[in-house]
Amino acid sequence: MPIAELFSFQGVERDPALIALPSRPGLRAKCMHCGEQILNERQVLVDGLTLGATRAGQGYYRGTG
Repeated sequence: MPIAELFSFQGVERDPALIALPSRPGLRAKCMHCGEQILNERQVLVDGLTLGATRAGQGYYRGTG
């Protein structure tokens, strides 16, 4: 199968304040919406659900197109 059918690519802009994100290396959680691993204690609780920051609308990047 061609890569273009498997993946979607888009440019992103990173928030310059990324260095300010709290982080605790070695800690892991799992997003209750998609199952993705959340590293370094960067999970967010929303309505009792553990979510990754991007899923919770608090991501450190945004699509550019």
